[in-house]
Amino acid sequence: MPYETTWEKKGIYYNLYGIVTGNDIEHMGIDMYGDSRFDDIRYLILDGLSIDDFVMSDDQLESESA
Repeated sequence: MPYETTWEKKGIYYNLYGIVTGNDIEHMGIDMYGDSRFDDIRYLILDGLSIDDFVMSDDQLESESA
């Protein structure tokens, strides 16, 4: 996966890098929502400064915008 996850005391920090896909974003959500620490977070930081490209299918794009 082209991201690193850091759980902090009251939040979660994602560092995204390289080529990120719609599937990667979906897996991030599944991992985050499935973690017992999710109930206590107050913030989410998505650091995309190191992303080289973002690839998402038309179906994923339509699903995300709905």
